[in-house]
Amino acid sequence: MTVDCGCTNEDDLVKLVNESIDRISKAPEGDNLAQTLSCQKIRVAKVHLDGLNKTKKTHFNDRSIFDGILKADSVQSLAEESLTLREKLKSIGVFKDVALTVDASSVQPLLPEVKCVDLVLDCKETRMLKASVNVMAGSNEFSGQTVLKLANVFGRGEGLSFGHSRSTANIGCYSFDITKLLSHDFNTAFKWSFLKSHEPSYISNYDLKNCGFLAEVSRPHNKWRSTLRYGGIWRNFYCPSWETPFDIRLNSGHSLISSLLYTLAYNSRQGAAGTSISPGMSLENKIELAGMVLGGEHNFMKVETKFKKIASLTSWARLSLSLNAGHLVSLDATDPPSIVDRFFLGGPGSVRGFMMGGLGPHRNNCAFGGASYWSSGISLFTRLPFRPAKGSFGDQFWLHAFVNAGNLFEKLDVTEPDFVQKLCGNMRYTVGAGIHWRFMNFASIELNYCIPKSVQPGDRANPGVQLGVSLDVL
Repeated sequence: MTVDCGCTNEDDLVKLVNESIDRISKAPEGDNLAQTLSCQKIRVAKVHLDGLNKTKKTHFNDRSIFDGILKADSVQSLAEESLTLREKLKSIGVFKDVALTVDASSVQPLLPEVKCVDLVLDCKETRMLKASVNVMAGSNEFSGQTVLKLANVFGRGEGLSFGHSRSTANIGCYSFDITKLLSHDFNTAFKWSFLKSHEPSYISNYDLKNCGFLAEVSRPHNKWRSTLRYGGIWRNFYCPSWETPFDIRLNSGHSLISSLLYTLAYNSRQGAAGTSISPGMSLENKIELAGMVLGGEHNFMKVETKFKKIASLTSWARLSLSLNAGHLVSLDATDPPSIVDRFFLGGPGSVRGFMMGGLGPHRNNCAFGGASYWSSGISLFTRLPFRPAKGSFGDQFWLHAFVNAGNLFEKLDVTEPDFVQKLCGNMRYTVGAGIHWRFMNFASIELNYCIPKSVQPGDRANPGVQLGVSLDVL
């Protein structure tokens, strides 16, 4: 069989490229004409950006996102790089849609066997003013968020947004954000936020008001994302009830926290890392430094890691394994970390079978939290019997059986010889089963029957039926 790889007419070449772009965009994995598409040598002479009204063309000068398209040397590589470029331009928040067209070029090639073409990008800009209303999930709570956005304010991809959120737990927040994509490949994002929030804690019986700013830089790399954030927050801590224990009241008053937080996250699962039960792995590592050279009245270092692996056993069963751990170290011997910065364990999204923050010491039903913790869980998910509403609403429901374990420590010294023994001493664990609803792909709603084991003095267990709403589940 002989394959004709030549295009004697420039119009035929342009038609071939445009058809290949359309074919690859619809079926990127199955192209029987790969040999024909790969043997014709071509070069992109110019890239035209049409449809720019608000956006400045200088915003795209010397951008490395065009390197791939300019290095394409065949019809197939041009088609693939064109689709990659289109998706990249649509992701920067400036364009609503980008149409690709290949046209004949007036530039003469240096080699006679190479054909020169021009790539025309017909861009449709997004509306400058946008408004949205969102529903989010937290720790056994729902919250509504209203956001007003101004996109591409100065024509270089800048974004301004004002948001207000209110949760069922009476947690409210006002925020004003400024965003900008940096770097030559539009991958580095900068965000400057001003916020004012009210965060009452019902498990420890205190109120907290925050006011300050956050400066954040993030950059993805394949399935990884690294984020560096600095925060300067003024805190107003007070206890509205006289039943709040004195040890918690010691945190009352105004204070300033200045902290630097670095997060390295990996996610190979589809959807949100916490709510999706799609096969894959997610990993999140956080390290936070407060006080010292950064200033402020809180001095500590906080390290936390969260790992989850989901394996597909059959088409109707999946196995989930989770492991979380955290450690809080005070950098001031005379001033321990505030209860706001401590770890709390227990609840429908944590170690099931316990109240929210139910592990660890309590006084007057107020949780004190801990400086160190670990928790793990293993769950077996199966489809509903007889698969009602298969392929639609019924696919959001799963039956699951689980075993959760965890421990919370007031003080844990990793240098002690009996460190491992203390780590597992007085371990709490829970067994149970229930139904899991992946609600609109952003929240996990569960109705479980829990049997907590090895409950320690001071814990607040919740045996029996437990209903929970959470963004992240163990």
